[in-house]
Amino acid sequence: NYVRLQKNVSWLLAVREPIQSCESWVSEQFDKNDVVRIYYRIVEMLFAIDDPILAQANSVGVRLEDIKRHPDETLQKLCDWLGVEKEDSLYEMTVQGLKWWGDPTSPNFEQEGMQPFGVNAINRKVGRVFNASDQLILETLFYPFSVRFEYKEVNDEKFRQDLSSIKDSLTTPFGFEETIAENLKVDVNLFLKSGPGLYFRQRLQQKWETLDEHGTYLNLIKPL
Repeated sequence: NYVRLQKNVSWLLAVREPIQSCESWVSEQFDKNDVVRIYYRIVEMLFAIDDPILAQANSVGVRLEDIKRHPDETLQKLCDWLGVEKEDSLYEMTVQGLKWWGDPTSPNFEQEGMQPFGVNAINRKVGRVFNASDQLILETLFYPFSVRFEYKEVNDEKFRQDLSSIKDSLTTPFGFEETIAENLKVDVNLFLKSGPGLYFRQRLQQKWETLDEHGTYLNLIKPL
């Protein structure tokens, strides 16, 4: 109802290099061996980048990397898009006058704490959760987004090859599933046959089929 009744809303989505962002968002669940939450978080990220609501409204995505590395330029551009004045509070980690002390679960919490423009997180290498095979699958499914937001160079030929190569991998165990199964001392196939495991693969397959047919996502959000 909000979307239907509020026609003049400006929708802003903060984005980040997708594999790094995805790994960061599931790290806590990975440490807890919570495979179900990992499924849902990966799916949520994949579907957020082309949400039909954002496609039909005044919406943009702003790169976290740009905010941290080029704050003056990026925040000015953001204010111009929103139609608001640039304020000093944009440079502070506050909400309604209250300080945000950071996320204690972040690997960079001790090093950066309250620094709003620290770059340790966006310089972090991936691989703690996703192995090479996992990364290839996710990089391929995020390819149109990564190209649009300039995280990747255009290489449609390689993209098509990768898309073909990952098709069968969607129905086999992911590396993070194998690690969690080993930690819990259970058969990894139990994850694949579970309701959440089937849902996870059905949603990935849905994205794969869209890319196979169209080569992109039809409602892909635009950069700022």
